[in-house]
Amino acid sequence: AVLNTVGGALFLGGSLMGYSEDLAFEANFSFGVGSLLFAFGSAVMILMWKDEQFGLTFLAVLNNLGGANGRPLLERPGEPNEKNNTFSRRGAVFIMIYCMTGTVSVYDFLCVLCDDTYQDTKDASYLRTVERAFNALLPCIFAHMMLALNAGVYKTPRIAPFHQLYVACRWIAAIMVMNSSARVIEAISIASREHATE
Repeated sequence: AVLNTVGGALFLGGSLMGYSEDLAFEANFSFGVGSLLFAFGSAVMILMWKDEQFGLTFLAVLNNLGGANGRPLLERPGEPNEKNNTFSRRGAVFIMIYCMTGTVSVYDFLCVLCDDTYQDTKDASYLRTVERAFNALLPCIFAHMMLALNAGVYKTPRIAPFHQLYVACRWIAAIMVMNSSARVIEAISIASREHATE
């Protein structure tokens, strides 16, 4: 919560500095540091989720722990241990990769919609732009499906072929985030070169 608050304050400061052309670098720097704090705060929240530390919203559940007369009930004999129903550190890292894949894919989608290179060709059409935009959005859809799957599947399946499919999906997501990031960086570099020539 502290990281999100500081990140929001830096975004507010960057927005206010944006009114002055002399403070353009300081505004962008403030946005950059705020973005890093938001990203770090999100990673910390995922790790807290992994360790089942849900913060203040979970405190209401602590008043009803299931024991007699409101006393805590730790574990009944013969019942499965609920503590094992959480994902590993590697699983937490791949959840961050899925989030990054979805975010960068949306940036790529928006860059494709703003791209006007296909407007200069004779066979250009609106449908071609929509097709490229949809292809850029596919990693986001894939990442959200993997996030939904991870909400119910805590551990990597051990039975073939599900184990191989699950691991392959993780590596496909890593390749997708690299591919989308490269296209976003390329779009930004092209836009900056065009802005410099104006």
